[in-house]
Amino acid sequence: MYKFRLLRKTAAEKVVVMKLTELDVPAGIRQTVCFTILNGWLYYRISGEETLRKYNLSTGEEKEIHIEGFKRDRFFLSSVHGQIHVFYFNNSDSPGYAAKLEFETSKAEVAKVTREESFGCSSVLPLSQSVLLVGERIFCLENYQFYDDIVHLEDDGRKKTSKPLRLLNDADVRCALAFLCSDIVYYLSTKNVRLVKLNLEDCTMEDVTDNVEDITDVQRIYGAAEIGDAIYLMGEDICNKKTFWKLQINSTGDSESTNGICCGVYLSSFDVPKILPCGHSICESYERELSVENKKKEKKSIFCPFCRRTVVLETDETLPINYSLKSLLEKSTSQDSFVCFTCGEQQRKDNCFYCETCTHTDKKTVLVCGSCACKKHRNHEFEEAKFPSRAAKKKAIVAADTLKIETDEERISPEEIISKRTHEKFETLKTSVESMELKFKSVIEDPNITPIDLENAISELKELDTKARSELKSIEEWKETVLAAIRS
Repeated sequence: MYKFRLLRKTAAEKVVVMKLTELDVPAGIRQTVCFTILNGWLYYRISGEETLRKYNLSTGEEKEIHIEGFKRDRFFLSSVHGQIHVFYFNNSDSPGYAAKLEFETSKAEVAKVTREESFGCSSVLPLSQSVLLVGERIFCLENYQFYDDIVHLEDDGRKKTSKPLRLLNDADVRCALAFLCSDIVYYLSTKNVRLVKLNLEDCTMEDVTDNVEDITDVQRIYGAAEIGDAIYLMGEDICNKKTFWKLQINSTGDSESTNGICCGVYLSSFDVPKILPCGHSICESYERELSVENKKKEKKSIFCPFCRRTVVLETDETLPINYSLKSLLEKSTSQDSFVCFTCGEQQRKDNCFYCETCTHTDKKTVLVCGSCACKKHRNHEFEEAKFPSRAAKKKAIVAADTLKIETDEERISPEEIISKRTHEKFETLKTSVESMELKFKSVIEDPNITPIDLENAISELKELDTKARSELKSIEEWKETVLAAIRS
């Protein structure tokens, strides 16, 4: 997971902390590069389809949206001024078009295109993730230039103007997405995953890639969209797996909130996260403080402390739990803590020590807290425990050249020779490969694994790797012997 530590220009000069979390989303979302987010819903399209889909980031609900009279299988999406916009062109020589999507009030799954406007040739078609609203001004990344006042998205009917603001000369940054988060504009290079910050006041740029921890976990970014103080990214990890991440930002650097999922009101960890219709989340305790009953005490209203929108509920009704955020909170807690071997208490990982003496005696890894290390392990050999990151574990295992065996079922299937022995040999190989996959997954998912554990796991994977290759070679040799006998 990543932490971006970027300085913001505030009176308190607080540190901005970013943390990346992999999300479990439907397979269709991981295959798309065209998506945007509005009011807690992720809108996306699958390549080649004319329909839109939307996915609730909190509840996991998914719906299909039909766009009336819009027959195009290639278009881009963006959320500007609280509305969904589509960008498209008919062919390579035609002008590009921008249009709004208006949803039927009675049928939320039906939309129609309104107010289509041309904005020039397709070579300057705005990237869907590069249309930004900053205050009352709209900025757009077009043809490697950052433009100010792209008026075709405005409602006041002003004449179209395009004022070049900044030209991206750096080849690595040219292949980039732009997005706004916590009042800061960022460029995210999709080519080699660089992060660049843009100051709109003086048009200066700052490369903040060095502030990113575990950047090697991401190999390529295909799409991005922002909502509030979170950025959603779609790309590939170093194992070429299509992955969807959430990048959460906090405007404080204290330990209570560096996990990226603290309550925005109390600036501490959520007790039970509750979600408002606007998409913002608050603590359950703060929900009780915000509730205001009407005079008849049959209704109560709750206003969002972030966007000031109000929701009206029955007096005995409560806001729904944000299960997605609750799951992230539980996962973060397990990743940032460990259970002390001696006292059995949950402790923070920055207070963790590796007892070499007990590990050697008990033949297993013994992790203890600082207090137990001083009191119960006083005469033992111990050192501060280190926990390899998810990216480091993946890199070490991939470097060991494991899990690269490809079993070609077509080539060694039982139908080829119709033999019980072929079945048995194939099942043995299959078992070896499955054992490798399970071991690989357990190593990657274990947040408390130490460098020694990782080294032992890699040795075990190497043994499984050798065994699997031996089985594969045995099958190939036996198959050739049988085929030679058949031919003769």
